[in-house]
Amino acid sequence: NDYLSKSVSFKMLQKMIHRYTMGDLTVEGEIKEVESSETNSGKKKIFNPKNYVMMRSFKSYDKNSYFDRFYSQFVNEFPQILSKMQEAMDNKKYETISFEAHRLKSSSGYLGAELMRDLCDEIEIHKQTDDKEVIKKLLIRLSEIYQQTLNAIEKHVKDEKNISMKG
Repeated sequence: NDYLSKSVSFKMLQKMIHRYTMGDLTVEGEIKEVESSETNSGKKKIFNPKNYVMMRSFKSYDKNSYFDRFYSQFVNEFPQILSKMQEAMDNKKYETISFEAHRLKSSSGYLGAELMRDLCDEIEIHKQTDDKEVIKKLLIRLSEIYQQTLNAIEKHVKDEKNISMKG
């Protein structure tokens, strides 16, 4: 698992975000500790707010948070990417499915959409083993989880705004 096996430098993370988003990165505020992504049952959450806190603290050249930029891309591009993956499945273009799953895995991870990230990772793994039936089921599951993920993120953002308005 890339997230556990590689150590990450905060400055390197900033440079990578800057490199892939083409913005000036400034960090405002502290990154707060938030609950673990594991629930008592050991299952992944649909949305881990720890990533939200971190990505909200990074500001781009236009003073918007990187979370806002990634979220906007997630909302606007995911349906087209999923459609492209489903079309590739129909046309037996498994390399395209793997490529798109890798793209979604990254953006999902940045947003804290851990279940989606893990599903994309599984798609990549099963592509390597040519397990086409499992890939097909994972694509269906990915599509189902997408709306639940959006709902969870929107709820968290709304709750955060309500808390900040009270405080």
